[in-house]
Amino acid sequence: MDEGLLKFLIGAAGAIGGAIVAAIANMYAANRKIKEIELAYSFKMRDGYLENARKLTAEVYIPINVFLTQLTNAYDTFRARIDFEKNEVPDGSRNFFLGQCRKYLSDLDQLFGRGADAYLTTELDDRIRNFNSFLRESLESTAPMTKSVFESDLRIAGIPSGLQSYELISASKLAFLAPNFSLRLAGIRLGYMKQLLAAPLHSRAFEKRFQIEVPLLKSLIKEVTLGSHSRPQ
Repeated sequence: MDEGLLKFLIGAAGAIGGAIVAAIANMYAANRKIKEIELAYSFKMRDGYLENARKLTAEVYIPINVFLTQLTNAYDTFRARIDFEKNEVPDGSRNFFLGQCRKYLSDLDQLFGRGADAYLTTELDDRIRNFNSFLRESLESTAPMTKSVFESDLRIAGIPSGLQSYELISASKLAFLAPNFSLRLAGIRLGYMKQLLAAPLHSRAFEKRFQIEVPLLKSLIKEVTLGSHSRPQ
């Protein structure tokens, strides 16, 4: 090959390669800038969202926080009288806590009946309704009730066949004790998740969910009343 032609081709290849690298770098920078703008916009929207919710602090958020505090105090009193080893509790203590649970649910029902839930943040609304359902179903529960979700996802030649899921609600002890898991092997993903739907008020299962859910609900309230930095990371 002619030496001049060879140098020309090498130079052209270098120029093309440089142009490609520059184009990729520009695309990366542009995409990064777009993501930064989207993130800033989402933060601005969230701040505005929380600011609007904050205007209803006295009418909505403080009453809910008071109800949760009263329920927590009642549970602490009730819990002190539970014999977890024998799985027993005095009838008087159980009746006391039952009454406090019904009062909490009634107070919230009345508040939401006046439309207060329209001003809750989406996450708080979802979580408080889920917790209330758990509490309501637990009032007469004699054994833990668990919702099990089995999922499978198969990919053939990189093409997903679609997520398949199956739900099962049961009082089986095995379903309650089985751990959540997610496995992926050779394009196949298998998963299992469980959610406690109800548990006896004097059980460890109830204690565990109660002591996780109530502080979380309170932190979501503080996120509105005090700002997002109040929420634990």
